[in-house]
Amino acid sequence: MIKRYTIEIVPDQDPENPRDGETNAAQIYIPEWSKYRHFADKGALENLLVEVVPSAQFQALSDEEKELVEEGTSALFRVAGEARAALALPLYLMDHGGIALSTGDFVDSWDSGQVGWVFVTSKRMKEVLVKEEFNKEGRKAASEAIRQEIATFNAYLCGDVWGWVLKSHIYSMESQEWILYDDCEESVWGYYDKEQAEKEAEEAMKSAMSREKQESVFKLKEAEEEYEMALKKAGIPGKVTKETVESLCWFHSTAERARKECEVLFNMAYGGKNDHTEA
Repeated sequence: MIKRYTIEIVPDQDPENPRDGETNAAQIYIPEWSKYRHFADKGALENLLVEVVPSAQFQALSDEEKELVEEGTSALFRVAGEARAALALPLYLMDHGGIALSTGDFVDSWDSGQVGWVFVTSKRMKEVLVKEEFNKEGRKAASEAIRQEIATFNAYLCGDVWGWVLKSHIYSMESQEWILYDDCEESVWGYYDKEQAEKEAEEAMKSAMSREKQESVFKLKEAEEEYEMALKKAGIPGKVTKETVESLCWFHSTAERARKECEVLFNMAYGGKNDHTEA
């Protein structure tokens, strides 16, 4: 049985929320009064304040004082940046037939605007990005992490998450056509970049074809050896009976048919004349 393959790029119907993991370097802050606050990371503001204000002092603040801190977040992020305690970028949201997030302005005053901030604290920079401080290299790494994480989250919100499915087909000598053998021989999901899904799907296809071709070369060689054995047996001297002749003729025709079928299938699946030296 010789296979050939097709691959399909399909939407991921049940993707994981990329904000649920613990490997994110950036944190999303959206004020509590915003109707979009559910897109924020829990405890984001507190995590930032700990970097700027000693934890004990923050815990000692009254609820009213904490509200004032929240109202002055723009100044807080500026102070955090100057103190090299965090790097922050504005977070913009578009609400028009769906939600979209970006670190760049959508330039649409009707349906979009700044909704919060995205930031990387010095602590997360050391833990996730393995950078010691907000020097030129550290700031660049933090900025790239923020933009990439928001792009990934935006893909999730927009349903722009993909997977690929590898399907195998076998050739029917009876119907003279390729028929589906396995509608999901292999699959991978959770690509937040369609181009990346297409690239890795192509690599998976090449790998599957290479494995199958190697196996097919072996099958073809085995069929040819059986054919040669049939020819040798057909020429064995000695007493020849009617049953022996019939048996040898059957064996010869069966081996010949198997060899031809293997060769036909191999050429149909991979094209060109087979060369045992290549897989």
